[in-house]
Amino acid sequence: MLCLVVFVICVGCVARQQTITYFYLMACHTCEESQRMEQVAWRVINLRERMLNARIDVYDITNGDSMEVLSNTVAELGIDLGDLDLPILIVNGTLYNGETAVAAVIDKIESKVRR
Repeated sequence: MLCLVVFVICVGCVARQQTITYFYLMACHTCEESQRMEQVAWRVINLRERMLNARIDVYDITNGDSMEVLSNTVAELGIDLGDLDLPILIVNGTLYNGETAVAAVIDKIESKVRR
């Protein structure tokens, strides 16, 4: 008796978990720039409700060990922290920094998850 076992590996059948990490500075609760960064933080947090399989982390670098997390994360990507502006958004290992770039990426993500 001949027994044939076939294994089919489907690359891409199991979706890779999406990761989104946002770092911002809430230096002053009444400053316009800090308020804009915090508003973006809430937009990222709200993505959790629509992207249930994603890992979404938000860090205010003035709280706890958030600055250490930022330093380690950027070092893992091989980028010098001194070359970056806040806010910083990392999506699946790709880093975006500065208000304009971060807002554009979040707009794009939000438009995709609305569909």
